[in-house]
Amino acid sequence: MMHKYHDSAEHSRRLGCNECRCQSGGRTYASHELVHQGVILDPRNLALPLTSDAIGHGPPRTNMFIYAVNETYDFRLAADGGSPRSQAPPDAVKHETLFQNADVRAAGEIMVVKGVIVEINSQSGSYDTKDALQNDPEFASDVLIALSQGNIPASPIVLAMLLDQRENR
Repeated sequence: MMHKYHDSAEHSRRLGCNECRCQSGGRTYASHELVHQGVILDPRNLALPLTSDAIGHGPPRTNMFIYAVNETYDFRLAADGGSPRSQAPPDAVKHETLFQNADVRAAGEIMVVKGVIVEINSQSGSYDTKDALQNDPEFASDVLIALSQGNIPASPIVLAMLLDQRENR
């Protein structure tokens, strides 16, 4: 199932508030740009493995990383552009930035420790994928395919959770 942002109610709302980040100049990364020797490298310093703060629903939400998976299972990620969106700089990155407003198979947040995804969710206001990981086996399957196709390292716990959700058809 593809998730839409373009022409959605959220897209219209964000356009009206000048909060849409479809054409943001902020930096996003394809997995092949960052995965090297079995770890995700920090885009700010490619000599180090990426490590992010915990993901969650309340402050502080610093050093957050977001992801999206497109139609061909490409996995893109970026540092979250922050909230509230109305106060974010024009080059702030949000989910819609990752594939410039295109439909996606999956979107959410990741926590990475020493270059390995240790937590993943489906929290995206742009694509309205909240709880999709728990409720849509195809979402989990699409994430698994993208991780495999991109050789993206994920912890055994994350892989087991995705496999379990995929099997809940």
